Amino acid sequence: SLAWRREEGVINLPEYDPNHPPPVKRPDGHDQGNVRERKKERRALAVEFIFCRLMISYLQGASMPDDSVTTRLTHMAFAFFEADESVVFDYNVQSLLKVMDLYAEMVGVLSTTRFALVSKLFFQRLRVVEATETFPFHRFIVGMKFMRIKLYPLDDLEFSLISLKQCSQFFIDGKKQNKYAWAELIVSLLTPIAGSVNREAHFPDFRTFVTATYEYASEKSKKSKHVPNMLPLMTALLSVSTKEFFLEKWTYALALCLGAIKARVVQQQLSALDCICRLLWVYFVRFRGESSQSTETRVRSIMETFFPHNSKLVVPKDAPASYFVRMILCVAQLRLDVAFKSVIFELLGPDVAAKMIVPERAAIGLRAFLLIVHHLEHGEGPPLLPTSSETSPSGGERTKLQMSTRFIAQAQAQTLGIDKFMPTITKSVLSIVRYLDTQVGRPLVITNDNLSGKALADLLTRERRRMLDLYRTCFVALPRCMNLSSLNREQGADLVDIVCRGTIHIDPGMRRLAVTALLSMMTDHATWRSEIVRLYCIFIRDWVPQHKPKLMMESSLRVLLRLLMQWTRMITESPAADADKAFVRHHRKSSSNVSQGSMSFATAPASTSSPAGSPARLDRLKRAKAVDEDTAPTAAAPTASSSSGTTQQLELPKERTSRMMNAFRRGGNSKAREEASASPTPRASSSSPTNVDTIAALPTIVAPVPSHHPSAADGKVAASAGSKDSSCGYQPSAKQMFSVTYFVEALSFVMLCGASQSTRQLGLKLLDEHRALRQALSRDLRARGEL
Repeated sequence: SLAWRREEGVINLPEYDPNHPPPVKRPDGHDQGNVRERKKERRALAVEFIFCRLMISYLQGASMPDDSVTTRLTHMAFAFFEADESVVFDYNVQSLLKVMDLYAEMVGVLSTTRFALVSKLFFQRLRVVEATETFPFHRFIVGMKFMRIKLYPLDDLEFSLISLKQCSQFFIDGKKQNKYAWAELIVSLLTPIAGSVNREAHFPDFRTFVTATYEYASEKSKKSKHVPNMLPLMTALLSVSTKEFFLEKWTYALALCLGAIKARVVQQQLSALDCICRLLWVYFVRFRGESSQSTETRVRSIMETFFPHNSKLVVPKDAPASYFVRMILCVAQLRLDVAFKSVIFELLGPDVAAKMIVPERAAIGLRAFLLIVHHLEHGEGPPLLPTSSETSPSGGERTKLQMSTRFIAQAQAQTLGIDKFMPTITKSVLSIVRYLDTQVGRPLVITNDNLSGKALADLLTRERRRMLDLYRTCFVALPRCMNLSSLNREQGADLVDIVCRGTIHIDPGMRRLAVTALLSMMTDHATWRSEIVRLYCIFIRDWVPQHKPKLMMESSLRVLLRLLMQWTRMITESPAADADKAFVRHHRKSSSNVSQGSMSFATAPASTSSPAGSPARLDRLKRAKAVDEDTAPTAAAPTASSSSGTTQQLELPKERTSRMMNAFRRGGNSKAREEASASPTPRASSSSPTNVDTIAALPTIVAPVPSHHPSAADGKVAASAGSKDSSCGYQPSAKQMFSVTYFVEALSFVMLCGASQSTRQLGLKLLDEHRALRQALSRDLRARGEL
């Protein structure tokens, strides 16, 4: 890499000279010489950029470099730290600063294996620069911010302590204009080790360094102009101190932080919040607080500062919720009851029914609940010390936390110690979701004609944006805390309808969360699987237009396909745990009416708009249709109640059905298509959002299941149940369950006659999945002796 860099002809930048400063270069598009010079300079910086990235990747995986290589690379970095921005064109200033940051990271990687040598070279060069006073070396000092302190072995710890004491000495006795730079450097050195310091804090040299530096920083913080720069340093020093020193000094630092969050400068507010997170981590996680009463009082006083009573504001205004979530997580590590009762329940709101929801606070409470449960489930131990959100210049990967969406059963909640808090959380989430559905749910679906041609950003006011953020969080929390078996059928159906509407929300993130929630419900609530599929089919009928917006029908049917695949997978992988088959008893009844009804739906007028399928596709259609007579229990023809309360029955003679099927196969014959189109198909009510001919036949296929509400005395409504759902609010019969599969079969025929190839392929997939689902159910029933 060094040879390649030399061959590219890199020009070293001149050092800063206050007596003879170089002329400032300005871009001049009319001067061809300047253009050539600017391009040459940009090329040289690009070579340096590639060289630094190469060396960082190599040094991270290589063994310890020798002294000559370490010295050469370190001096190359020093040369860039001492460079002057005015020697490059304005177009290239940002590129120069990026290269400086990359050289700083390269020095940090070198220090992980050669800390003593890198530290020695740094202080040698620093004394030379300071003695000559030829360079304002603020950037030179901060350039060492990626150096890594070594706590073991003991020899490296001694070198680290020597370097820290030298930095402290420069900070206390150095020049006034460089004190902030030294404070920033000490913070950068201490932050990576603050989470792992233990017995090292009791070393005499370490205690001397912490005490001397903290006392000087505390004295400087008495002037308000120094507070923004001294607070991070005081916090870092307290994070590596002993318990006695911390408990004695941290109240003053906490008071400064709470005062700084009321500043008008956003950067100072965020810095103060970051400091509070670190102080709370040390107090609750490392030192385990003080007495029970004093700890609870401390938590209440801090939270009242952020969330004042009789106010809907969060202080500071518009601060990222992640800071508050981390604070609550730290509290939960020591006192789970305090975190829930004193913080989370207050944030969710005591009077949700009165529409007193504060979106920002409720979102913070729900996110804190989800994060606490995640840590308890995975047994990851105490959370890591919050670190700065600044990423490395080389663009290191930031791992995103993946949270589970599985339902928290009663037994699991007892194991985690949150069983007594779950009823309140569940009630609050359900109330919030129902309220927000009327505010940012129904009004913002794609099928709303008032939203046509408008961007999402134009539709969201400040208040609506906050509600939508809370709505997303609720859809993440719904599968975790909502037990469908504890609800009666109307309540459960209402909740599933809300989630179904989320699949056509105007916000793409909302649509993804809604699909994930439906799949989680299919996985965890076995007795509700057929009902979820049935309700989603009715949702397609009532809410999804067939032709516009573009591809909405296909998108909804792909969601239906995923639901069926999930149902089949759950039966195949764990048949013993599937409660669906326990309700399949009546399995020897006539199915002619349902088959005829589904066939009439398959030949609805929408099929006339597309040509006939190929012979291969028709042959596959026949094979998919030819399911064994004993594959599934047959059911009587379902009936449907329209919105006006009338009941419609669809019964066609066998000869009529046969003619329609032949018309469907011929396809190209216009007369046959007209005959197929003449089949009687009941239409959806005019009150439905859509009234498409094809979808209008759905009431005859997806018949409402007669509700069954066992009384509490029967003991069939479970207050809380696990993923097996041993008890539920209603029990679907065989014909109720298989009427859903007949609908999917009929809908597949319609999709096979679609105008586009993707629609026809989707119809084939639906047919295959429909057959696989029925066969999986039947195989397991035969194995259990129930069929």
